Amino acid sequence: MYLVRAHRAVFGLTLLTALLLIGALAAFFVLVAPVNAAFAHWRPATLPADWPAYRLRWELGHALGFALVLGALVAQLRALFLDACVRLRHAG
Repeated sequence: MYLVRAHRAVFGLTLLTALLLIGALAAFFVLVAPVNAAFAHWRPATLPADWPAYRLRWELGHALGFALVLGALVAQLRALFLDACVRLRHAG
């Protein structure tokens, strides 16, 4: 981000990318990791009655993480193309 600080739009998109990736990481640790930790101790005989709620939380955590990472990819690609256009305008 330091290198693109002079280009306001590129900087904004790069900052958005970083925030989306932080959000994806937070979604993993808040939604997915606790379910993984609980699941590690389950056996078929000790499966809790509300295991579908755990599964739903696990699936939603992964879906949210995917959406955030996809958004980060789109924002970063947009920043890359915008930066390339700015550099071509200044070079030509």
